[in-house]
Amino acid sequence: MPHRDRVYHGTRRPDGRTIVTVDGRLLEPRLDLRSHSDQGVLEWGFGEGGASQLALAILADYLGDDDRALELYHEFRHVVWQLPSTEWRLDGAAIDKAVEKIERLLAERRSVAVARSRMDEEGED
Repeated sequence: MPHRDRVYHGTRRPDGRTIVTVDGRLLEPRLDLRSHSDQGVLEWGFGEGGASQLALAILADYLGDDDRALELYHEFRHVVWQLPSTEWRLDGAAIDKAVEKIERLLAERRSVAVARSRMDEEGED
């Protein structure tokens, strides 16, 4: 069940290091689910590894459902890539909106895949 009252906050220090918190505590990078980043570095912007790790960490924490987070985080990276470089905040409403959009997109992709599969099967007859 989503934790709609949570607020995620990222800051980039002058030395370039990043800190990401949720409600004032450090966000766990969730390397146990998938490791995209050496040493669990959470990053935003267009960096691949750290941005993927941050997307996964936010969704796993927010959704409270590791399987669902693993299903959605790849697309959620688009949200992470667009975060301001020095400091940002994400609240439950913003995450819910993104998750709903991603779920619609994935449902459309599945529908298209099923339709193509059916067309391929009909073409074999």
